[in-house]
Amino acid sequence: MRTLKLKVVHRILLSGILNVEGTKEGYGLKALSDMLKVFDKINFTQEETALLKIRQEDNQMKWDAAKENEDGSKEEIDIEKEFEVSNDQADLLKEIFKKKDEKKEFTLSGLNPIVEIADQIGYEIK
Repeated sequence: MRTLKLKVVHRILLSGILNVEGTKEGYGLKALSDMLKVFDKINFTQEETALLKIRQEDNQMKWDAAKENEDGSKEEIDIEKEFEVSNDQADLLKEIFKKKDEKKEFTLSGLNPIVEIADQIGYEIK
């Protein structure tokens, strides 16, 4: 088992990667099942979506990282959440990152969170 500590940006980026990879040929039923399991784990609940006010604006996902309390103080709500993935699921994520890296499919957009995810799943950037 591996524990991933993901903030909203990590979850959105990883969900997007899984959505795209899940539509490509070359994955067996076990891999697709593992993709779906990871996607389901990191997906946002209705409560999280409402609290964070997750929305799409101008082809970008946006959310509120903090909320204002009744006394006017700000409270951070975009906190790390832990997700347990099996070793098989972590290996699949590493395989996906390796394929995308070799095909040079990553861009500067969202690079820091992608590198943080890579580190957590054990993918070594070379």
